[in-house]
Amino acid sequence: MTEVPAASSYQAQHLLAQQNRLFQTKQRERKAREAWTVQEEEAFIEYMGLYPGKYATILERDNFEGRRILQNRTQVNLKDKARTMAINMIKCVVASC
Repeated sequence: MTEVPAASSYQAQHLLAQQNRLFQTKQRERKAREAWTVQEEEAFIEYMGLYPGKYATILERDNFEGRRILQNRTQVNLKDKARTMAINMIKCVVASC
């Protein structure tokens, strides 16, 4: 018995790649961007004063206290908002707002 060697041409590899893509899992669709409300920002600043950098704790406390102001936010959302707020504060200091 002789085996036929696999095709090594570009077209054969391209076809194989296309076939493999059919079996790959779909990427999850991104959630639409949701702007922060003033109420969410104020609550987040308050929580950051109590639990700096503890985003899971902030979400737990918000839920536990029954406020649920940040219920539509994730830990990653909180981290990103903290970074954005810090950058904006630095820009304001530099520009002497």
